[in-house]
Amino acid sequence: MRNDGPRAGDEVVQLYVRAIAGSVTRPVKQLVGFIRVPLQPSQTRRLRFTVDPSQLAFFDAAMRFIVEPGAVRIMVGASCEDIRAETIIVLAGPVRELDTAALVPTAVEIEELPTVNSA
Repeated sequence: MRNDGPRAGDEVVQLYVRAIAGSVTRPVKQLVGFIRVPLQPSQTRRLRFTVDPSQLAFFDAAMRFIVEPGAVRIMVGASCEDIRAETIIVLAGPVRELDTAALVPTAVEIEELPTVNSA
């Protein structure tokens, strides 16, 4: 992300997921991470979200808290209505049952990128 404006500001970056198919109906966009990023004029930063599989877990029809294999859409934006990038990942392996107490928060790394002066 880059601040092209003349003033410092903050951007809240939100990370959403959506299971493309599954054994039960899931949210269209499920918020799994977010961070407020301060930016000075002309400052550029790169974010790296690390989503633990527990963030993709849900209660199935038998009320087990599980992660299912399959395609998951990953979306990043300023809000659920302002998605700016997305990709699809595929989870492989068997259905995995989790303990609800084992949820691991989404981690975020912020990398400062060199400022490029435009003439």
